[in-house]
Amino acid sequence: MSENNATMSAGMPASAPAFGSDVKRLPLKDLLKRIGPGLIATGIVIGPGAVTTASMIGANYGYDLMWLFFPIIFMGITFMMVTNRLAIVTGMPTMQRRLQQLRKWLCRSCS
Repeated sequence: MSENNATMSAGMPASAPAFGSDVKRLPLKDLLKRIGPGLIATGIVIGPGAVTTASMIGANYGYDLMWLFFPIIFMGITFMMVTNRLAIVTGMPTMQRRLQQLRKWLCRSCS
């Protein structure tokens, strides 16, 4: 009777399945299809220069600059959201759109 009370006090009936037991495992190929674009975007934002710089700052300053994580994460997320929306709205890659804008500005400034 104490076992039944313990499961009822947790808010779950005694016959409930274990959490996550109904989730199917994906084959590796399907998992890579779902994760792949995110890995590429992460590799673009967090490149070897960022990893090297972060390692050097961590080695020199330790945890003193840990507060910088919050503005850096905010700026990175904002950058990714803006560039993705720009690509969706214009239908062209972000750099191609920026070059298009730069050409217009250069042509106006030269004339």
